[in-house]
Amino acid sequence: MKRKVSKITYGKVEVPENPFDPKSTKIKVTSWFDADVILALKEKAEKDGAKYQTLMNHLLREAVANHENFEKRLEKIEKTLKIKAG
Repeated sequence: MKRKVSKITYGKVEVPENPFDPKSTKIKVTSWFDADVILALKEKAEKDGAKYQTLMNHLLREAVANHENFEKRLEKIEKTLKIKAG
């Protein structure tokens, strides 16, 4: 039997400007989560048409960003209070 050989097609792949940017680099970790949290993530992800790991990453990113914003706001408030108190 003669084997059919597929022709290789070449294309262009867009490589990010910084391929090692932490936002585009994935790291595998092992963590333990409560079952109800994972089930809720899976349900929400299914409704949104996404994967639950992607949703989890998005929610964690938002939480970290909000925490940083909170800390910056807190520093600004403390600075303002010290100026008024001094």
